Amino acid sequence: MAFRSLIVGLLILAPTGCFLITPSGVENFNSSVAQTVSEILQARVIPPIEAGRIRVRFQNDSSSAADTRVTMRVDGQLVHRSARRLDPLSDLLSIGPDRADTVVVEVTLTAPVRRSLPIATFRLGADFRPGDTITITIPADAPTPPNEPDEPGAPDQAIAIEGLDEDLRVNPGTPVEFDVVTTDAAPNSTVRVFADPDDDPSNGNELTIADGLTAAERISVIWNTEGVLPALYAVYAELRDDANVIRTGPAAGRVRINASPEFVFVDPRENLIVTLGRTFMVTWAARDDDDDASISIFLDRNNDFSDGIERLLAEG
Repeated sequence: MAFRSLIVGLLILAPTGCFLITPSGVENFNSSVAQTVSEILQARVIPPIEAGRIRVRFQNDSSSAADTRVTMRVDGQLVHRSARRLDPLSDLLSIGPDRADTVVVEVTLTAPVRRSLPIATFRLGADFRPGDTITITIPADAPTPPNEPDEPGAPDQAIAIEGLDEDLRVNPGTPVEFDVVTTDAAPNSTVRVFADPDDDPSNGNELTIADGLTAAERISVIWNTEGVLPALYAVYAELRDDANVIRTGPAAGRVRINASPEFVFVDPRENLIVTLGRTFMVTWAARDDDDDASISIFLDRNNDFSDGIERLLAEG
């Protein structure tokens, strides 16, 4: 009587599942197994929020040019980004439409000194509905009271983040590198860099990346993500002196800290011997908090997963 010992190897993780394997029929593995795994995976995915088609329109009533940036996301994923300059007293500028469930609008006036207006975040259902148009009006300049001199303007200081131009996905512990650039920083100015998971950089749940850095024209920053909770983070920087705090908008690219998946085989038991032609059950249980895991299941004759003789049973 012939026997065949089968070793099952895991490449990537998957949700709970199981299927039958017939040793004599491995060469004719039925594609329904892959379909079963695919269906299991789909059952684990949380349906995305339904996104609405949305436009953003600007009207600049001020005497200053304005740099605008619109970022649209669906379920945390970037779907549209636009950066445009509006001339002083300009007509309407329309951006979009794009499907989005979150819209972040940033406006920076360029004169008489460069300054950023408060960042505005709009969410589907709470702030807009499918088909709406968000209108941003940049107000006219406040008149100077008669017979009173103009107040002295703040120093023309500026700060920006460079090197985070695209969204990143990293595992915990992977360093994230970028630069902070400052212009005309006041003496004794310092720089703070932080990450925020919810588009609200002032509600107290921000994660400090670096603080107390001496302001310089260019500062290299390395974010140690060891122990950082899985989430999608926006990165900000602040330039601080005795009188002012200047904050950037969120960096163009966001950083997703990936959730580490967990996996355990339930069946077969270790060193199971199966009679040729018989079937046996493979079952597993797994968890992946950000629901982006996939699975590949292999058979391997010699417990060496690098020699190229492994047989793929299912993936998806």
